[in-house]
Amino acid sequence: MLKQIKQVSLAHDNGRLTPEGNLTIESVPAIDKQLRSILPGLEKKVVIDLSHATSNDTAGLAWLINLKATLTKKNIQLTLENVPESLKKLSKLSDADTLLEIK
Repeated sequence: MLKQIKQVSLAHDNGRLTPEGNLTIESVPAIDKQLRSILPGLEKKVVIDLSHATSNDTAGLAWLINLKATLTKKNIQLTLENVPESLKKLSKLSDADTLLEIK
């Protein structure tokens, strides 16, 4: 039986990105595809509001790390807001909390 993928979307408003739904291995490809269409218009500073990221796993964390690397190459600063506890724990376990500046 195939696992149903919950809908995920990436709201965008003037450099503020808000993933809505799961940031998991099932949803990261879809949200990354949405990001690719937004990426060319991003400038100087990007804020990711994770308050609506309902479920997160290591794929979601990897997506954030890759996004940070991509934005750094373009001299764009990344700030994470409203990081869920589950993502804080994952990032701390993998020592990504310092890289992503998660407090």
